[in-house]
Amino acid sequence: MGCHGDPVTASDDRAILHLVGQVMGSVDRQDFGRHLVPALHEVLPSDWTSLNDIGPTPEDTWALVEPLPPEGLFPLFAQYSHQNPLIERYRETQDGRAYRISDLVSQEDFHAREIYTEVYRHLNVEAQIAICLPSPRGHIFGIALSRDHDYTDAERDLLNHARPFLIQAYRTALEMEKLRAGAGVLPSRTGDELEQAGLTRREQEVVLIVAKGRSNQEAADELGLSVRTVQKHLERAFRKLGVRSRTEVAVRLTSAT
Repeated sequence: MGCHGDPVTASDDRAILHLVGQVMGSVDRQDFGRHLVPALHEVLPSDWTSLNDIGPTPEDTWALVEPLPPEGLFPLFAQYSHQNPLIERYRETQDGRAYRISDLVSQEDFHAREIYTEVYRHLNVEAQIAICLPSPRGHIFGIALSRDHDYTDAERDLLNHARPFLIQAYRTALEMEKLRAGAGVLPSRTGDELEQAGLTRREQEVVLIVAKGRSNQEAADELGLSVRTVQKHLERAFRKLGVRSRTEVAVRLTSAT
């Protein structure tokens, strides 16, 4: 079954904008997950929504799940995750587009697997859909949605349309995480460069804070502003600097000479 789907509808546009709006500005992988999982829960109603990092061993496997699953089920999921048809398929093909379990195996096959009898049966999960994002070798970094009835073609297509934007937001979060980990003192000429670009004093203050890998909320707290006001300052500053994201401005300022 193909997974390219139909053109994006106005409803899809609104849903994708909502998802991207929630995750843009994430400062690390955990922040990305904390914003993405509840947003997906709203856009694609599911009984369970999760961000999963499936490692080569159960000990390397991690997940952020909403709502929280019953205690003791996650170790079983980590143990039997290799039996999930979606994970099997990704390992074979490296195709990260949206697929449903029903696209790959029969219900009888799914029910015969230990991952169903030991995990999904207890969560009343009869259907699941997932996409994958870029991940290190040996790992699968994926977004999975699960419920008691199957996902439609339109829901699958929505995930496929949203996936490129989520990948970009995720890569931005990874870059911000690296910057936060290695953030030091910005070059001494940074202030001069911002002033020459026409930034106001407040815009300079906001840019200098986020360039060090800090979040909009942290900038708002430090400067005594609302998060919305910080975002407006950033939008104007980005236009003046000719950049499109906080990652681009951070790279530009940290490489200033």
